[in-house]
Amino acid sequence: MTLRAARFNLRHVPRRCAPPDQLRCVRSAHFARMTGIFQPFVVTPHNQGKNEDAEYVLSRSQKLLISSGMISPASSAGTFHLLPMLTRSLEKLTKIIDQELKAVGCQKLTMPALQDASIWKSSGRWKGMGSEMLKFKDRLDRECCLGPTHEEAITRLVATSLHRASYKKFPLRLYQVGKL
Repeated sequence: MTLRAARFNLRHVPRRCAPPDQLRCVRSAHFARMTGIFQPFVVTPHNQGKNEDAEYVLSRSQKLLISSGMISPASSAGTFHLLPMLTRSLEKLTKIIDQELKAVGCQKLTMPALQDASIWKSSGRWKGMGSEMLKFKDRLDRECCLGPTHEEAITRLVATSLHRASYKKFPLRLYQVGKL
């Protein structure tokens, strides 16, 4: 038997080893998962001028994230699409944060992005935020905003929920991992 014939003869494979086709499937399953991710790399030669997305890029970190295929500029300045690789990384990071905070007794909650103006006015930050806060009126003509932070919302939630709570309820540890 020649060496070439011995390579393809499965009778010579020891019993403890899986057949080569199964090994290939096991090995390729991991790589297929990684290579199947949509991740457009943007490679710009150093001698080439500005590209069409240059007006949206403000910092070196944005350039690196765009060139590595983590983000892609959206339709307006300052907005980006989070591509699958970055989304996957953020989910893993969120999972680690959740595990660590749960281990020390924290409770996760989700608060709405749309907030009533009254909580921002009571804290004095409604006017202080200026044009940086997206303010509008809802269909019932109430003032609302897209809350940039949730300090006011969590303060109101805890104040209205625990005003007659026993000291045994404390310390109360709440957290939120917000979406971008």
